[in-house]
Amino acid sequence: MTNGILVSKTRGVWQYTMTKDKMIFPASFINSKGEAIEQDVMINAYGITVVFQEGFRKETYDSGPLTAHNHQVNSLFHQLCGMDLNNLEEIRAVIWTAHTEWSKNHFRNCFSRIAVQQLKKELRRNRS
Repeated sequence: MTNGILVSKTRGVWQYTMTKDKMIFPASFINSKGEAIEQDVMINAYGITVVFQEGFRKETYDSGPLTAHNHQVNSLFHQLCGMDLNNLEEIRAVIWTAHTEWSKNHFRNCFSRIAVQQLKKELRRNRS
C-alpha cells in the first residue's frame, strides 16, 4: 500500500489530511459466457488522517482506507474541516458513521464495485 497526501488543512490545533492509497483488492464477476472470473486488482482507496497537536502533546487518528470513491471522502473531509469538534472520539464517530452509510450497498463494502470495474477494464485491455 502506498500513501499520498491529496490535501491538508489546519484548523486551530487540528490538522486534517486527505490521503490516497493504492491497495490490492479481490474482484470477481460472472461474464456473459457464465464463467466466474476472479482476480486481485490494484485500486485507489481514500482516507482521512487527523492530528491534534498542542505543545508537546500530539494525538493522531488515521482512518485507513474508507472508500474507493474520491468524491465521498472529499465531501467528508470538507465537512470535518467545517465542524467544531473537540476531541478525536467525536471525529472518529463522524468518520465511521459516514463509512457505515457508504457500505450500505449490495456489495456490502466500499471497494468491490470499483474493483470489479477495474477487473473488467483490465480484461478488455488484454483482449485487444
